[in-house]
Amino acid sequence: MTARAPRRLLPLLLVACSPGFESRSIVLDLRMLGMRGDPPEVVEEFDPANPVIPDLPPVTLTALVADPGAQRRLAWTLVACPPATNRRCDGASLLVPLAEGSTDDPESASATDISGELRADAALLEAAFEGEQDELGFGGLQVMVELRVWPDGDPPDQAAVGSKRILYAPKIPRERTANTNPTLTSLGVDDAEPFSKDDLVPFEGGACSDGGLPPLEVAVETELRLEPVEPEGVRERYVLPTLDGGSREITENLRYAWFATAGSFSAEETGGPIDFFGNAPPLHTYWTAPAEAGPVDLWLVQRDERGGTSWQRRCFSVSAP
Repeated sequence: MTARAPRRLLPLLLVACSPGFESRSIVLDLRMLGMRGDPPEVVEEFDPANPVIPDLPPVTLTALVADPGAQRRLAWTLVACPPATNRRCDGASLLVPLAEGSTDDPESASATDISGELRADAALLEAAFEGEQDELGFGGLQVMVELRVWPDGDPPDQAAVGSKRILYAPKIPRERTANTNPTLTSLGVDDAEPFSKDDLVPFEGGACSDGGLPPLEVAVETELRLEPVEPEGVRERYVLPTLDGGSREITENLRYAWFATAGSFSAEETGGPIDFFGNAPPLHTYWTAPAEAGPVDLWLVQRDERGGTSWQRRCFSVSAP
């Protein structure tokens, strides 16, 4: 693949005018890029005349963590608490430990998932009801899950912190169903022959040299148009209650966050809601390979507007032309 002049010069000019500051989309050290709940939403039968909290199904939490700057083991803890505007469990009225452990370097093939199980009980839901429900909007209660991850052997106060909210809602109206996590079919890569659009693989750990994740070959400073390819029906239609006691059917929006260990993006986030005129936002971004040869990891995090999350990972091998 030959290098060509980037068509999206503005992001590069902005970076050139701000020496010493990396874009949020460029991952150089320990970072949580996403967290997924399976399921992302719990919708259960609830009788207002007999307000008894039913037995709720467990939610499995899995985190996407990157640490490209070092080869090291990581320690982590996962807790639940009532929601807070600062998206932290510090000072929460109730703190529920979910899981803790350690894992190999997340870029290595031997790394294990950072995950835990949330079983919300009456005490946690009551604390959530009394807490800050600033982003509710869906008719239900939110529980916040917080992950702290840090280099194994270092003090925990040096942890990278991330959080996610899980919604628990009554089945009102009757046709309301729980959300499911979105999925992707493939990643479209412009001018990336001989690699097809269908060679995007799920994130399963492993370095760019791992045989399970063959890297895409690209020349230095080459610009690629990257676009997520969605399966048919992935944008779910769902029903929510309205203030007048009725219901409203909505088609969900999908957003995409782009991350890489090097290079630059024309847009760090794509997708989202349609505009005032009914136009759908573009899903694609332009990624420009770095000027120096070497391996580059790329992550694509997909989110819907009801807490659903999934991700994909791809590796590039950048070489001199």
